[in-house]
Amino acid sequence: DEILGPNVPRNVVIQLWHAGDSLPEAVEQGHSGLLSTGYYLDSMERAGQYYRVDPIAKSDTPLSSDQLRLVLGGEACMWSELVSDENIDSRIWPRAASIAERLWSPQQVQDLGSMYRRLNTVSIQLGRLGLTHRSSTEVMISRMADSHDPAAPALRVLAEVVEPASLNLRGAEAEKAGRVGTSNTPLNRMVDAVTPESEGARRFSEAVNQFIAGQFLDARIEARIRILLLLWRDNDSQLQPLLQNSFLLKELSPISQNLASLADTGLQAIDYIDKSERPPDARYREQLAIIQLAQKPTADLLLAVAPSVQKLVEASAGTVPTQESSSH
Repeated sequence: DEILGPNVPRNVVIQLWHAGDSLPEAVEQGHSGLLSTGYYLDSMERAGQYYRVDPIAKSDTPLSSDQLRLVLGGEACMWSELVSDENIDSRIWPRAASIAERLWSPQQVQDLGSMYRRLNTVSIQLGRLGLTHRSSTEVMISRMADSHDPAAPALRVLAEVVEPASLNLRGAEAEKAGRVGTSNTPLNRMVDAVTPESEGARRFSEAVNQFIAGQFLDARIEARIRILLLLWRDNDSQLQPLLQNSFLLKELSPISQNLASLADTGLQAIDYIDKSERPPDARYREQLAIIQLAQKPTADLLLAVAPSVQKLVEASAGTVPTQESSSH
C-alpha cells in the first residue's frame, strides 16, 4: 500500500498491510486489493480477534457493487523471527482456520461461540493429520521440568493460563533489557512453548460470564469457578521450588506469584457475592491494584485469566441481586 497514488496503473493489485483505510481507498481508485492488516498470526492475537476483522468492514463509506468486486479478500501472514521447527505449528494453527472462515463467510457470520466450538474440532482433526500445534507445547513444557519432578504438574497449570505477549511488546522488552534477538537465540523459554491462546482462560471466561449473566444463582458454575481459583491460588507454593532451582524457569517466579494473588482476589469476590455484600472501598481498590499488576507482561507472558477475575471483582462491588429479587 506504500505505492498507492494517482499515478499507479489500475492493473496493480494493492495489498493493505499498514493500519488504516488504504483498501477502500484503493478500490475507490479502481485497484483490486487484499487485506493483510489484522491477519498477522505472529502478532499472537486470539482467534476471535482475527475473526472480527473483515476486508470490507474497513470502509467508513459504502462501496458500490463494482468496487466490492475489486476486494479480492485477505492474507494470513506469519513472520518467523520467533519461531522454530518445534513451535511453528502452534503459531499458525488452529488460528489460521478462523481467518480462512472469516474470508469465505458472509459478513454477518459473527458468532464467536460457534466459531470456537468448531475450531476445537478442526484443531483435533489437524492433530490427526500430523500437525504438532498441541503436542509440541507438551513436549517443550516437559523438557523444562522433568516429568518425575513433583512440581512438574504445577508448571503445566501455570502454562495453561498464560499467553505470549505481542511480538512488538516482546521486542520492546528485549530492547530495554539490552538483548538483541538473532537466528541463534534459543527459543526455549515458557513464552516460546505455550500456545498463543489459552483454552483454559477462554473456558474460565465463559464460566464467569455465565455466572454473572445468571445473577450468581448457578451453583454448579460457581463451584467450577471456585475449583479453578483454588487450584491457581495454591499452585505457586508447589511451583516455587522448581522455579528457584532452574536458571531457565526462575523468570516465571513473579507471574506465578501474581496468579496466586489474582486467584485469591477472585475467591474473595465470590465470597462477597455469596454474602450479598459489597467489599469496602479500600479493599476494592486493593483488589483492582492486584489485578492491574497481574495484567502487566512478565517474562513476555500475560496472565490470560486476569480480565475474567476483574469481572468477578467488579460484579462483587456492584448491586448484588438476592435470589428473591432476581426471580421477578
